[in-house]
Amino acid sequence: MIQRAGSIVHIGFHKTGTTSIQHVLGCGREALLQAGCAYYAGRHMADNHVELHAAAMRPHRPSTFRLGSGLVFDETYRRTVARELASFGVAHAGQTCLFSAEGVCLLRHEDEVAWLRDALPRPVRIIACLREKAAYMASYRAQLEKVRHMWGGIIQRDEYNYMEDDSWLWDYDARLAPFRAAFGSEQVTVLDFDAVTKAQGSIVPGFLESIGLRDALSTQAWAGLFLNSRVARGSL
Repeated sequence: MIQRAGSIVHIGFHKTGTTSIQHVLGCGREALLQAGCAYYAGRHMADNHVELHAAAMRPHRPSTFRLGSGLVFDETYRRTVARELASFGVAHAGQTCLFSAEGVCLLRHEDEVAWLRDALPRPVRIIACLREKAAYMASYRAQLEKVRHMWGGIIQRDEYNYMEDDSWLWDYDARLAPFRAAFGSEQVTVLDFDAVTKAQGSIVPGFLESIGLRDALSTQAWAGLFLNSRVARGSL
């Protein structure tokens, strides 16, 4: 059963079917609302709530969205995003506020995750999707190659575009640690992308089950849907 208040934040990770999940949630926004879940409409992209990480990250930190947006991520931006999130929470008091933004999984520091926690209606539950490490590394590297031109030749060891074998990106436990510390381990749910897709053919029904909304949408909403795949059928 879905929680009847607070927020659920789907944080990816990258290359675990996020685009498909967001597409299904966006198309099913009205049905979800009738089931007690309000799916946020983002200020930059309706179904991909990039403002969550863009506002929470320390000012100097890059992401693909931050680099490509041309925006200034200062205190004015932060306050604007926080105000919009608060208004959404008030408008949907008593319902679950649902967000999806894989950029959130790039938050590394206590103050970044604390900003996110404080900006969202509480309690906050985090949903993360993890896949087999080697497949994740290959798919993430392939995805980042598409935006290499945005980096200006700058690769920082502790940021999202450092992809050597010793990168922090491949340490799942370390990446989840700040979320467990801020929200509580019991509030962080991890889905096994490979197991769910093998059993159900898609990550989408497994994700919906994890938030208590499996029956809110028809199976036709995700049947055969594989968006942003690295190969024709498999690697989302």
